Amino acid sequence: MSDLDLMLSTSDMQGDSEWKNQRIGSFTSSKIHLLLTSSRKKDQIFGDSAMSYIYEKTFEYLTGMEGDTFDGNDATDWGTNYEDEAVMEFERITGLKTSNAPYISKSEYYGGSPDRYVGDDALLEIKCPYSPKYIIKAADGFIDKKYVAQNQSNLNITGRQKIYHATYDPRMPKGMRMVIQEFDRDNEMIDTINERVELARTEVLRLAEILKTK
Repeated sequence: MSDLDLMLSTSDMQGDSEWKNQRIGSFTSSKIHLLLTSSRKKDQIFGDSAMSYIYEKTFEYLTGMEGDTFDGNDATDWGTNYEDEAVMEFERITGLKTSNAPYISKSEYYGGSPDRYVGDDALLEIKCPYSPKYIIKAADGFIDKKYVAQNQSNLNITGRQKIYHATYDPRMPKGMRMVIQEFDRDNEMIDTINERVELARTEVLRLAEILKTK
């Protein structure tokens, strides 16, 4: 995809109507971990959570409507409310400047929304968890597997080489409110993500054809 194509396939505001419309029918970085689950049955590629996601995207592919109508809860509202504050704290700690990173379509059925660009070759992912345990776990080196997949997917989509994963909790004492973890591009994992996306898209098309003949 050319730079012009990327410009034409982006929406600057996460959560606005254009952003939501671009995601319809597309596998996205925030849920890409679901496609990495394999079935325990020898004759099936995907596990149950992956298939649920594929069913959702099949519905969107056929109808042009959102399959997931979840509109947030206290935990997601908390994260949204503190994201801008977290970005400022990241810039203060690191001395790095960030800029808005829109939704990017790598293909018509795969895309992602990095939180911010950092310089010319890095990304920033912000997490403001409602549960107070996560910043402690991050300080101890933990990162959830779903965020590993999300981060690598966004590096894949943007072509960038490094991502800062910042966990922020404003309730912590001053000087302890953010933990920053750094991850380089993992081409092996990215190859796996690309392979699973293609297999999932094939499954969407197969299911769509079945429905069209009923």
